Amino acid sequence: NTNFVQPGDAPASFFDLIDPKWTGQLAWNGINLNPVEFVELIDGDTQAALDFASRIIELRPLLESGGSAGVTRSVSAGSAYVGTTTRHSVELAKMRGEPLEFGMFTDVIPVSHLYCNIPEGAPHPNAARLFLAWMCTEGHRLLNTFEPFPRVNQADSDVGGEIAERLNAGAKLLMPRSVADIEAAADLRTKLSALMNR
Repeated sequence: NTNFVQPGDAPASFFDLIDPKWTGQLAWNGINLNPVEFVELIDGDTQAALDFASRIIELRPLLESGGSAGVTRSVSAGSAYVGTTTRHSVELAKMRGEPLEFGMFTDVIPVSHLYCNIPEGAPHPNAARLFLAWMCTEGHRLLNTFEPFPRVNQADSDVGGEIAERLNAGAKLLMPRSVADIEAAADLRTKLSALMNR
């Protein structure tokens, strides 16, 4: 929230989030402390992710059950000064005139995939396939005029260019790249849930 935190004072790295100065001032996704699961993707160290989660819990964050949108609302309202959310959510809030800025971390870049599915038994599955193909290629440009939706793999987009700059400076892109990564994340989420319920 730019009313409370100047850009130079905001956490620059992912690990800056566990600085004690943020005690009571963080909003965090209460759904398994997302994006803590990405810590495991740095070097496959589950214990490092659990230790990071413990440090976050010690800071007494505002845990939002509404996911990234809930975190964004809390930071925008000033209930917390800093939060872990999505660029998409912040861009929508900025379109409404809310006092937010999104900061991409300098050390790691957590990236969540967006999956589009067509339910079995859909009444018009071919039309749905055509719509999704259009939305993922040309349609996103139209969507962006109403709701900014960053495409990380598009180098000429704002977010794609910023990611490229961060990667060139040594940041690590964190995203599941295999079924094993997805399974490890599911196992970690179970452990994080147990940690949060202590």
